[in-house]
Amino acid sequence: MTSLSDHDRRQLGRMAERLELFSRGKLALRVLIADIEFLLNALDVVDESIRQQLREHWAILEEVYSVAVTMHAGKLDEQSQSLIQEAVAALRARVAELGETPEPGE
Repeated sequence: MTSLSDHDRRQLGRMAERLELFSRGKLALRVLIADIEFLLNALDVVDESIRQQLREHWAILEEVYSVAVTMHAGKLDEQSQSLIQEAVAALRARVAELGETPEPGE
């Protein structure tokens, strides 16, 4: 696996913080989506597949939220809630895994 720069480690740490806040009900879904998108764009990863893996999970959040706003007056049904929980769990797991990548030179 590609080693990550300090900059990317900080971005991943911020993603983990935002995901944790959302999981605890301290952050709105729309804010989480915007924050994760910003942090994804701020990553300098050499391996584009890492960004793509994270973006795929983020895209689920964005799509589910867009449907809820457009078709259900912003309300999430049970299936939408489940999709969001799965995507957040997958993002948290991948961010945690990436954060465990050895420092350069280790």
